[in-house]
Amino acid sequence: MADAFEAFAGSVLDTGVPDYPAMLRDDLSDLGLSVAGVGAPAAPEGLHPAGVAYVVAGSRLGLASLRRDRFWGKSGGCASRYMTDDAGLNVWRAMAGWMRGARLPASEVSAICDSAVSVFALFEDGLVRSLPEHAG
Repeated sequence: MADAFEAFAGSVLDTGVPDYPAMLRDDLSDLGLSVAGVGAPAAPEGLHPAGVAYVVAGSRLGLASLRRDRFWGKSGGCASRYMTDDAGLNVWRAMAGWMRGARLPASEVSAICDSAVSVFALFEDGLVRSLPEHAG
């Protein structure tokens, strides 16, 4: 899924993306944790890259809001590469511009929306798997 996001951002949005998986691994390592015990949810086949990009790039807006309210990050006593990344906002800006200008057939719009819903579900599953009572 990360590869699809990176390829879409580079080829369609003409922007680079930070290495979010590496940021998350490094943040967990700093906390003495590992992704090995969590088990990543499996992404379904055939996700439309624009649906993936919508969710991943859009998540940067939520993180910016959390940081603005000092909920997370250095000001909240919790330094995090992933949570404090601002480069991803450029991906969102490019995505928003692409969405405004895209003239796509209804079937492709539907595939993008379905993919975005699937990616939101993956985020939810990943969160549930990370909870102590579910960690294995």
